[in-house]
Amino acid sequence: MIWRRKRDRELQQEIEAHFNLAKQDRIDRGEAPGDAEAAVRREFGNIPLVQEATRDVWGYNPFDGLAKDLRYALRSLRKSPAFTIIAVASLALGIGANTAVFSIVHHVLLKPLPYPESDRVVILNEISPSGSPMSVSYPSYKDWRELTKSYSVFAGILRSPATLTGVASPAQLIGRRASSNIFEIFGAKPILGRVFTAEEDRPGGPPVVVLSHAAWRQHFGGDPTIVGRNINLDATSYSVIGVLGPELKFYGASDEFYIPLAAVEAQPMHMDRGNHSGISVFARLKPGVEPSTTEAEIKGIAANLARQYPKSNSGSPANCGPSARP
Repeated sequence: MIWRRKRDRELQQEIEAHFNLAKQDRIDRGEAPGDAEAAVRREFGNIPLVQEATRDVWGYNPFDGLAKDLRYALRSLRKSPAFTIIAVASLALGIGANTAVFSIVHHVLLKPLPYPESDRVVILNEISPSGSPMSVSYPSYKDWRELTKSYSVFAGILRSPATLTGVASPAQLIGRRASSNIFEIFGAKPILGRVFTAEEDRPGGPPVVVLSHAAWRQHFGGDPTIVGRNINLDATSYSVIGVLGPELKFYGASDEFYIPLAAVEAQPMHMDRGNHSGISVFARLKPGVEPSTTEAEIKGIAANLARQYPKSNSGSPANCGPSARP
């Protein structure tokens, strides 16, 4: 920068010296000073343009021109403050919107799913008459689980909020009824205790609960002796058998507890084939099995169920697709 300024001064001095010599030569030949100066200016032409051409020959850094453009832009913006505010606000909104879109794309499309072999996990739905995916009735879920041969693990979950009582601050918790193998599908392992077993996930099974890490910290103060204690959810006493780790957000990052799914068989509403009660079905493909194969299989099973139970299952074909993000 200092070197450039020095050369600019030398260039300016050289041009002024040539200008003055030419002017003095005309005066010495008898021209009036004003006429001599005007004639020399015509001969020299646009002096700033001459300076710019000379600088180009010197081969200045291309960022020099950018710096000049920026200075010119700043001067122009200072002269029009209202325009400046609008321009800056527009840029801020544009940058913010693009950042938000990229964040969504990164999370939804680019960031790997937070569980092992996520490309082998699929979600299965029934399809409504309008063509949109819908949750699966519990009887259909059981039939799919028993009849399919393409999956190594087949699991279901059902949203099940409950009121926590018997603590200093009662709270409404967000939880899930889940089949015991849901933890296997997503590679979820507890940091305290264990998850429930298939023997516990059965009609009439014991009331056990697995807590999320966040619920354990928020509602029970991170008590390391929580395993084995009983807590009250919707006035039912559940035995705490495990606590998940903070990174294990395998499905529904806001879920606070998990209890066995099969207990819903005691509720007639859930045994109605026409009741799409919110059960989401996940499965892990067997090694070597392609998603297209499993999709054909589950659609075939759904078609057979529609023939067996036309009143409830007709018009509700099945669909199999990549697992949704948590």
